[in-house]
Amino acid sequence: MNRKQFTCILILSMIVSSCQKNSGGSSSNAFGEGNGNYSFYATSDLGVGNIAVYIDNELAGTLTRYHANGVECGKAEVNVIKSRGPHLFRASSQSGANWPERTINFEEGKCTAIELTGSGNNGLPGQYKNQGTIAVKGTNLQICARDWDAIDGDIITIIVNGNTIASSVSMTATNKCWNVKVNNGNNWIGIICNSPGTTEAASPRIEVNDGVTTQGFNILAYPDQPGAYIIRLN
Repeated sequence: MNRKQFTCILILSMIVSSCQKNSGGSSSNAFGEGNGNYSFYATSDLGVGNIAVYIDNELAGTLTRYHANGVECGKAEVNVIKSRGPHLFRASSQSGANWPERTINFEEGKCTAIELTGSGNNGLPGQYKNQGTIAVKGTNLQICARDWDAIDGDIITIIVNGNTIASSVSMTATNKCWNVKVNNGNNWIGIICNSPGTTEAASPRIEVNDGVTTQGFNILAYPDQPGAYIIRLN
């Protein structure tokens, strides 16, 4: 082997060695070395307003809309990239609904999607006094209200999952009805007493029809203490 051939072989060996090192050093993890991704979304209007998502007690993003057909993981409204391992997740909405803190595990190179549903903690704000629970069989409900016991024209506001369906309406002995759509899991109906100049409770009779059965119950609502019922759809 002459000197020229030896030099060519040496250079070629160095090039091959360099290529092998470079090919072995690249990462195929789209989220960065050692990281994983979680995507958060909703597939229906949960009736609780915008939902803030927190990871490790830091705001990661806010859900402002829903995606009826779901989302592609990694392309949701809120996507979070964190180092592999356990991290704390929680969420809360404008109306007071809370998805309690729990641990989620980020896996390296993996994307995981979490759908937020109406079964967080029932979404009942703290100022309401929960007075019971009913179970329904469908998402489309007819909710009716009328004055009960003493027919004295109670004035009430009716709230479902944070949305006002009737504001300062005067009750009579005849039902007044509204059509409402609820979500899977826990929902709530709240009554606020708007009767002026009284310290007594409004006590409307509420009837909920899910297309199969009608269930009735009373809710006591004081001027300084609104009342509520949980409506559970499983």
